[in-house]
Amino acid sequence: MRIFPNIFWRVFDMNEWDELTPVEKVLKLCEKKSIAPSKVEKDLGFGNGYLNPKKVQDIKFKRLERILEYLGLGWEEFFTGKEKPATNGDGEIDNEKRELVNSLFDRLTFEQQVEAVNWLRNQAQSQEARDGHQED
Repeated sequence: MRIFPNIFWRVFDMNEWDELTPVEKVLKLCEKKSIAPSKVEKDLGFGNGYLNPKKVQDIKFKRLERILEYLGLGWEEFFTGKEKPATNGDGEIDNEKRELVNSLFDRLTFEQQVEAVNWLRNQAQSQEARDGHQED
């Protein structure tokens, strides 16, 4: 239910995400990750329907923390609805992430490295194809 007119959200640099309840935000994040809320409930040992916005509006902090960890997301994504960029703004991966990727990559055999590079290439092509379809 919208309490304020659209102009309010633009003036205060807010969006519809800010208006969602915590449960609604989690449901949207599950949708983005293509994970059924029922799977989250089951895997984390929550009761059936715990993520039902008709029954529950708020989520306890510890449970929310577990849900975000399960989804592989942080608090920034929860509060903004946007994934935290892996780059420093210039399209470059920041040094900390680059070092982590390099250390993991170095542990692979040559064959595994080739397989990983091919997989990443396919993922990038798939993302480009999806992005191209969304712009139409």
